[in-house]
Amino acid sequence: MSRSRSLIEAVRRHSESKPNAVAYGSISPTGDIDISLTYRELVERSGAIASRLSKVCRPGDRAILLFHGGPDFVVAFLGCLMAGVIAVPGYPVRESGATARVSRNFDRLVSIIDDAQPVVALTHQRVVERRAELAEVSPAFSGLAWLAVEPIAAAQTPPEFAGAPADIAFLQYTSGSTANPKGVMVSHANLCSLFEDMNTSCGHDDASVMVTWIPVYHDMGLIYGTLLPLYFGFPVYSLLPAAVLQQPVRWLQAISRFRGTHSAAPNFAFELCVERVTQAAKAALDLSSWKVCINGAETVRPRTLERFAQAFAQCGVKHDVIRAGYGLAECTLKVTSVAAGEPAQSIWLDAAAYEQGRVVAVREMTGTTSARTFQSCGWTHIGADIRIVDPSTRVACDEDSTGEIWVSSTSVAQGYWNQPEATMATMQARLANGEGPFLRTGDIGFVIDRALFVAGRVKDLIIIRGRNLHPQDVESTAEAAHPSVRLGRCGAFAVDTDDGEGLVLVAEVERTERHGFDADAAFRALREAIAREHEVQLHDAVFVRTGTFPLTSSGKVQRQTVRREYRAGALDIVARAAAASDADRVAAERFQEHLSTVRGWLTDFVADRLRIPATQVSSGHSFASLGLDSLDLFELTGTLEERLSRVLPATVVLDYPDIDRLSRYLAEHTS
Repeated sequence: MSRSRSLIEAVRRHSESKPNAVAYGSISPTGDIDISLTYRELVERSGAIASRLSKVCRPGDRAILLFHGGPDFVVAFLGCLMAGVIAVPGYPVRESGATARVSRNFDRLVSIIDDAQPVVALTHQRVVERRAELAEVSPAFSGLAWLAVEPIAAAQTPPEFAGAPADIAFLQYTSGSTANPKGVMVSHANLCSLFEDMNTSCGHDDASVMVTWIPVYHDMGLIYGTLLPLYFGFPVYSLLPAAVLQQPVRWLQAISRFRGTHSAAPNFAFELCVERVTQAAKAALDLSSWKVCINGAETVRPRTLERFAQAFAQCGVKHDVIRAGYGLAECTLKVTSVAAGEPAQSIWLDAAAYEQGRVVAVREMTGTTSARTFQSCGWTHIGADIRIVDPSTRVACDEDSTGEIWVSSTSVAQGYWNQPEATMATMQARLANGEGPFLRTGDIGFVIDRALFVAGRVKDLIIIRGRNLHPQDVESTAEAAHPSVRLGRCGAFAVDTDDGEGLVLVAEVERTERHGFDADAAFRALREAIAREHEVQLHDAVFVRTGTFPLTSSGKVQRQTVRREYRAGALDIVARAAAASDADRVAAERFQEHLSTVRGWLTDFVADRLRIPATQVSSGHSFASLGLDSLDLFELTGTLEERLSRVLPATVVLDYPDIDRLSRYLAEHTS
């Protein structure tokens, strides 16, 4: 496949060599193509947007992109690159109407705008029409120029901007699983390096077809799912993430219908397919065209690969379609992956040695063997320098030891936007002997036979009686121990106790199990499995209500948030294993009392405005759907501030748009 010096050079070349070939197709929930763009249309529309941008921006200015995805996002992103404007993919703002409210990621979007300081917002006309409303909700929106992409005519001549490989192409804001989002500065050279890396490992060719659904504000959905196919010149078909999460079969149906060869998804998506795709639906699927699917963005579990391969073998899925990978935004997307055609390696390690930071392979499993299984994430395909380093001493570890993963690569981004100290500490780190610079990933891992194995986050490491426990291992054990533990909605962490560090597990109740939930049986299974597999006793375990477990925008477990809410007594607990201490019991009782009071205020306010009995107010329906208008919501905020004697965030009734969510937020953040 031909190479280019930049993404824009590549799409322009494709528009000249195959102008009428499909570049991008948007798939509706019914499985049909909503909108498609040829390479000629792609370049024409992107160029028109670049022309408009050049009238309000200078090269190096930032533009925030507010889209769910789709062809309008693609032409807006490419238009920024053509104009030399730094693209900033943001979270979409919901449409106005009966269910009007900003997205659940609104606070994160405001923090991105405050940090990136964009000059202009690119979005749909319907969102532009809400600019005054958004400016009232947050001053971050008030200083923006607004451009709707739909009415921009394609006849406008794009600017002749000649960018350099080292120029920043876009800011990729991290998902915030362990900290607030930071803007990673990705250059044109970083992108091209990443494209070559992914192409070498995934085996794309002119007959490739990408099917994607991961959000475009996530690096995997943007870079691999969308930009890479445009660079190499093969079609990409995209579904809305919500459509796939509602019915995972839609993803597989799109691969079957459009003869998809490549795709990507986090681990939980494969589990969803195994659980929710019916036998009748499988009978209509032909997945024999599928060559490679990257499994990344969260911990890769060997059990998931096995279950998926077995469940969909009858549909033509090859046993080695799912390829594990490891990466992060600071390395543009990818550090390592298992290449197409290579075996997906998994190993067993002696558990006792592993908990001491040593890598000792188990050759034979016996009834008395205590071991941990790990899935290989492959190796670099562009000659990256990958080291395993002691995070405290900054000395390279021995070959048989675990440590922090450090990386030096042409895909490592330039740094964090406006954060030189964080850039120096994380992305320009040096070993104790001065060797470097390296990217410190913050992840723990080890290397065997030029294969990287990832164990977890440095900050999440659990140390109990001198033993190192990785929360992912404990969580995996819990998920396998009882069907009431929802996959991907489980967090393990340590808390201080009178006897030292104690292990706590918080899990969300699986939706299909919530009505017949047997808490005692679940807790027994969890205690037995964790004691057997990890030789440690649970200090406490709690189940929380379905839909309340804290996750990042990309679906990763927020362990620090879970731990904080556990300690504050702010979790929506369905069942608890340990008897709470007197102090915990008092704190929980006070919280529940405050929660009940706030809920009563909100219910009475809504009932009064709607002139209906309080018993008829639904706490789970949005304020807008109940019939409250924007004036009512502003007055509600004022009433709450008076009763609570404190100033509330201006967006509080938009971020928590119903009685259930708003009452819980207020109970957690006020006394």
